[in-house]
Amino acid sequence: MSIKGKAYIAGIYEHPTRHAPDKSTAQLHAECAKGALDDAGLTKADVDGYFCAGDAPGGVMPMADYLGLKLRHLDSTETGGCSYIIALGHAAEAIAAGKCSVALITLAGKPRTGPMPPRAFGPEVDFEVAYGATTHNAYGMCAMRHMHE
Repeated sequence: MSIKGKAYIAGIYEHPTRHAPDKSTAQLHAECAKGALDDAGLTKADVDGYFCAGDAPGGVMPMADYLGLKLRHLDSTETGGCSYIIALGHAAEAIAAGKCSVALITLAGKPRTGPMPPRAFGPEVDFEVAYGATTHNAYGMCAMRHMHE
């Protein structure tokens, strides 16, 4: 079964800044959502599917509530920096499967505003916390390990 021709990108929006110390991450998600919906000529009432990743404060359900969305489908797959590419594929699949008809994907991390928000603890935490984990040095450590291997 192919999903070709069953889902289309209708609107996009990139926030003009990622350095936003005066705005919360939730505000940035909301501004990105509004910009994408405006670009598509839609309103939040048209949206019945929502996709985000780990940068959404509290996760997908609190973020959907904050945005005032009434949903049939949601997804919060977290795969690091490629989460939004994965979300695009998941949204297309959800539309093709009839789980939703209009999917909204938001990205609103604030990598230039300061340190990353607290994460769940795991074996890597001692290595990350010592250096004040930011998006840049977390990816740098991954790249160094990749090059080593």
